[in-house]
Amino acid sequence: MNTKRTFLLILLCALTAAMLTAFSACEEIDVSNTKNLDSVTVVNVPETTVPIGGFDDAGIILQLNYSDETIEQIPLTEKMLPIEYRELLQTPGTHNIAVMYRKKVAAFTLKVGIEHVVTFKNALGVTVKTCSWAVGDEPDISAPTDEEMQVEGYRFLGTYDSDYASLTEGGTVTGNYVKTWKVYFYNNDVTLIKTVVVDDGEAAAEPTEAERAADGYNWIVWDKNFSHVTADIQVCGFYVAVTTEPEPDPEPAADEYFLFYLLPDNTYSVSPKNFDDLPFDIVIPAEFEGISVTAIGENAFKNCAAIESVTIPSSIVSIGKDAFRGCASLTYVSLGGVKTLGEGAFWGCKNLSFVSASDNLTSIGYRAFFNCGSLSAFIIGGEVTSIGEEAFYNCGLEEIIVPATVNSVGNSAFNSCTSLTSATVGSGYISGNMFYGCTVLECVTIGNSVTSIGYHAFENCTSLASVTIPDSVTSIGNYAFHYCTSLASITIPDSVTSIGSYAFH
Repeated sequence: MNTKRTFLLILLCALTAAMLTAFSACEEIDVSNTKNLDSVTVVNVPETTVPIGGFDDAGIILQLNYSDETIEQIPLTEKMLPIEYRELLQTPGTHNIAVMYRKKVAAFTLKVGIEHVVTFKNALGVTVKTCSWAVGDEPDISAPTDEEMQVEGYRFLGTYDSDYASLTEGGTVTGNYVKTWKVYFYNNDVTLIKTVVVDDGEAAAEPTEAERAADGYNWIVWDKNFSHVTADIQVCGFYVAVTTEPEPDPEPAADEYFLFYLLPDNTYSVSPKNFDDLPFDIVIPAEFEGISVTAIGENAFKNCAAIESVTIPSSIVSIGKDAFRGCASLTYVSLGGVKTLGEGAFWGCKNLSFVSASDNLTSIGYRAFFNCGSLSAFIIGGEVTSIGEEAFYNCGLEEIIVPATVNSVGNSAFNSCTSLTSATVGSGYISGNMFYGCTVLECVTIGNSVTSIGYHAFENCTSLASVTIPDSVTSIGNYAFHYCTSLASITIPDSVTSIGSYAFH
């Protein structure tokens, strides 16, 4: 009996030594905690199969139970197991595993297996989803959602190149797709109307009539064919402007000689009713049927050969373009209260010899008195601020004073006034060709506010003998006094910093 007990004792000691030797090969475990450890247990052991090589990812926990009824949990890793148990983790099957911590041993059962994987890929070969399960377990395969399978430039058909449910040992499946293209539709101002996605080789659905509508334009046709689309394309609409018949002018009111057209400000513009019925001497009415007459319309009396004089009332503030152009018999005009003389207002009135200017006049338009060769005098009032190009070209003016209020004088304003002997320019500038060819011009007074003398300003003024240029002038243009053959003296102040080519040639 003593011999048997001695044998069992020797066997127990041998087993303990063997276990200690096995556990000595485990990863070192921190034993610095001096609390009284009562026991250890393994928790969170998965019921499903853990794939080979997947132990550390299985989330298994080693729980330390202390005598003071507190617990501590640490992740259980493969390196914390004895070598013999680590080897078991490389073999499929159900295994009993043991772990020792501070001489406390805990055991647990774990299923280990080889993993099967089904991989789902999209049209670009990119993995969208994987499904995996351990060998021996039931396959767990679910396809990605249609949204997950979407790829830019392709349309997912909702099917795959193989039956993924039959891949019980794993495999790869790829979604079935059709290539797609984009058709960009633009309107007449190159604004994007809509973008249509179309399958390869198919026709794009064009924008609706409402979508392609553009204010003020009618759609005609698209500039490209999109019935068989094989690439991204831009399609522009061809549009034409909507043409609408203008509203007919309302019938004008009339008296014996004139027609009266209602203006937006509820005043009248006047034009002659019939040239043949007009008297030689015209008096424009100030009002008609209680409504003021404020304007003489464009071309109103153009080429009316019969009229000899025109008296304009103070109610008239504007004379339209070419209103009296070519009135060859016209000799006298009273401008009344006119503020604006339109372009060519008295162009070519070759017998016009006297104009009673308006004190309210502010603007003299382009060629307003062009080729009025009999016009010997015209007083430019103190309200005038602008004189248009060639306004008095080839007029018979003998003297002209441009007041300091004028801040804009167009080129050739007094060009070829061959009767002009005296000219005064108060301020601003002397424009290009302003007095070109004024062959009898003898006296020029340049005001102290004039800053520049333009190109050809006094060219061919062959009677001009002397000129004094004030300190305000800083530049003299090309050919400014060219061919002034009588010019004997000229005073140029230090303020002049620029003199153009042939200025005094």
